Amino acid sequence: MRVLRFFALLLVVLIVFIATPTFEWQPLAALLPADYFADSTLFTWFHRWVTQDLSRFALLITGCAGLTFGLLTIPWPYPSILYQPPSAHRLRTSRRIVGSTILLAALASGGTGAALYFGSGTETALLHGLWVGSILLLLIAAGVLTNRRQQPLPQQPPSQHQSLREDASTVVHPAPADRHPVPVGWPTLPVPVGWPTLLTMLLFAFLLCGWNLTSYPATVDDTTVQVGLAAHLLNRSNTVTLFAPLPAIGVPEQPLFALALTPTAFWARFSHDLLFGTRTAGLLAALLATLGIWLVAIELFTRPVSPPGTPHDLFAPIEDNGQSLAALATLLFVANMGVLYFSRTPIVLTATAWGILGCWALLRGIRLEDRLAMSLSGVLIGLGLIFHSSALTFALAALLWWLGFGAVRLGLLPHAFLLRTQKTMQSGYTQAISLRFSDFLLWSGALLLVIVPFLPPLIQAGRIWAGNLLRSPTVHLAALVPNFAPPVPTYPAPLFNLILLPLIPLAIGVMIFNLDRRQGWLLSTWLLSALGVATLLPQQAIQWDHLLPLIPISALAMTFALDRLRVTLLRVGVRWLQHFLNFFLLGLALWVAFHNGTTYYTFARTQSDTISSVGRALRARASEQPAVVLQGATERPILAPDDPELLFLTNGNSGDPTGPIQFATQVPEGLASGTLLLVLPEENYWIPAIETAYPNGLFTVMRDRYANPLLYLYTIAEP
Repeated sequence: MRVLRFFALLLVVLIVFIATPTFEWQPLAALLPADYFADSTLFTWFHRWVTQDLSRFALLITGCAGLTFGLLTIPWPYPSILYQPPSAHRLRTSRRIVGSTILLAALASGGTGAALYFGSGTETALLHGLWVGSILLLLIAAGVLTNRRQQPLPQQPPSQHQSLREDASTVVHPAPADRHPVPVGWPTLPVPVGWPTLLTMLLFAFLLCGWNLTSYPATVDDTTVQVGLAAHLLNRSNTVTLFAPLPAIGVPEQPLFALALTPTAFWARFSHDLLFGTRTAGLLAALLATLGIWLVAIELFTRPVSPPGTPHDLFAPIEDNGQSLAALATLLFVANMGVLYFSRTPIVLTATAWGILGCWALLRGIRLEDRLAMSLSGVLIGLGLIFHSSALTFALAALLWWLGFGAVRLGLLPHAFLLRTQKTMQSGYTQAISLRFSDFLLWSGALLLVIVPFLPPLIQAGRIWAGNLLRSPTVHLAALVPNFAPPVPTYPAPLFNLILLPLIPLAIGVMIFNLDRRQGWLLSTWLLSALGVATLLPQQAIQWDHLLPLIPISALAMTFALDRLRVTLLRVGVRWLQHFLNFFLLGLALWVAFHNGTTYYTFARTQSDTISSVGRALRARASEQPAVVLQGATERPILAPDDPELLFLTNGNSGDPTGPIQFATQVPEGLASGTLLLVLPEENYWIPAIETAYPNGLFTVMRDRYANPLLYLYTIAEP
C-alpha cells in the first residue's frame, strides 16, 4: 500500500502540472496548425474539441486531482483546538476597575473627537490628539485587562514505557510535575521566533526589493507621481490634514486619505528627494509584509521537534518547530512578481502589510488570551483599510476567524479529538482556548476607533461598489481570471509564476481535507475572503492592487501543501528523500525568486520614455548645475515645465522660473561653462545651432532598448 500511495501521489502531482498550463491566457488551439488538420475529419473534430472543451476538461481534472491530492496526503498530525472555560485566575478587582475606567475614557475620547469632526468638518490638532489618544488608551486598557495564559516550561521527555501508560485524562487535564506534557498542535510552549532565520529573510527581501531602488523602473507610473507630489504638498503645507480624502488622486470608489501619505511624506522630507521617499516607503512596506508573513507562518505551523529517544510511532521525527515552513512561505511571498512591483510604489503594499500583521496579532492574542494583541489586531487592520480598500480582505478573514473560534467554543465545529487509544492519544496534546464575547467587542472597538473619522468616504465607496456589482458569478470569474495575467505595458510577468501555479489546486485540496485542523479552516477562510473581495469589485476596478492580498495566503497555502507532500513521501517509507526534498523546496523557492527578480529588473531597466529621460537627466546632474531644456515654439510643446512626472523627478524644481532649470525656445546666449543643454529627439534641429554657439562641448545620447534616441545632452565646455 505504501508503494501504491507513493506512485499515486506522484501521478496526481504530474496530472496537475500537465493540466494547469492549459489555463494560459492564449488558447492552446491557436498553437495548432489549422491547415494541417483541414483534410481530416478526425483532426477537424479534435481541433474543434480542443478549442471549445479543453479548458473545461483541464479544470475538471485539475479539481479532481487537487481533491485526490488532499485525500492522499497525511493531514496535520496534531488535533486542533478544544474550548475550555475562562481561566480560574481572575483579574484582581483593582485591575478590572482601572482597565474599565481607561476603556471608558478611550471610548469617550473617540466619540468626542468624532462628534467634533463630523459637526465642524475641519481638522485641528485637538481632533488629531483625541483620535490618537483614544487608540492609545484602548490599547492600554486592553493591556491592563489582559490575564495572559501562563506557558508551561519544557520538562524532560518521558520514556517509552511511561508514555504508553498515559491515559486519556492527561490529554485534557494538566500533566503532573513528573510527567512531560506531549507537544501540542496549538503550541503551549513559547513559540520560537528564530531570529537568525528571520533576519536572513529580511535581508533577502531588502536585497531583492531594494536593488537599484531609485534607478528601476526608469519610467515612473502615474500613481507614484501623484502620491509623491501630494506628499510634497503635504510637507509644504502649514496645516496638517489626516482625515480628508484627496480628490486629485483618489476616486469616489477608491478614496485616498492624507494619512496614507504620511510615510511617503516623512521619507521625502527626511531625504529631500521625492523619488527616494516614495521608493523607501514601498521598500519598508515590503519589509513589514515580510515580517508579517513570517510571524503568521510561525503561529500557524509551529510544531515541536521529536524528543531524543522517542519511538517513531509516537512522535513525528520529520517535524520541526515550523521555522522551515515559515522560511519557505516567506521566500514564496517575497519572490512574487506583485510584491516586487508594489515594493517600488507606496500605499498599496503598506495596506497589505498592516493586514498581515493584524492577522498575526489576532492569532497570537487568541493563543495567549492576550487582549492587548487582540486590540492591536483591530488597530492594524483598521490602518490597512485606511490605506487601501484591498485590506477589506483581512477584515473579512478576521471576522470569519472570530466566528470560527466562537463555533468551536459552542461545540459546533468538531475540533476536539480525544482518541482513547494508547498510540493515538500520544501523538498530540489538544490545546484548549478560552474566549469571551467581550474579547470580540474589544477587537471591534479598536477597529472602529481607527476608521471612525474616515467612515463617510468609506461608506460612499461601499455604496458605489454595491451599485456596480456584477450579478452573474460567471461574469465575476470571467472578469477576475484575466487579471492574473500581466497588463503588458505595466507588468513583466503573471501574478503567479507558472512553476508555482499548479500548487494552488493542490493546496486547495489539502485545505479541504484539513478543515478539521486549525491550519485548514484558517487558511480556507482567508482564501475565500481574498477571492470574495476581488470578485465583488466592479469589473473595471479589478487590478493587481486588489489581488495583492491573495499573495500571502497563496504563499501560506502552497507551503502547507508542499509540507504535506514532503511528510507523506517520507511516511510511506522513502526516508532517503528527506534531505533531497528539503534542498529541492529551498532550491524551488530560490529559483522562483531569481527568475522573477531577473525578469522584473530586465523589464524595468528597458522601460523608458522621453519625459522620464529628461527628468532623470536633470536629477542626475549636480544640484547647482544650470540646465536648459530646448523645445520648439509651439502652442502645445512636447514637454512642459509643470509636467507632473518632471516635477516629481526634479523635486518640484522644474516649475520654478527662477531656479537652475530653465526652458527655452531658442539657444540662449552667454551660458556659463558646465551648463547642461537638453534636446528632445523630435527637435534635434537645435544640435547644429548649439555646437556653433558653444563648440568643443561634451555631446551624449540617451537611447532606449532598441537603440532609438530618447534625449540629446550637451555640456558646455570650459572656455
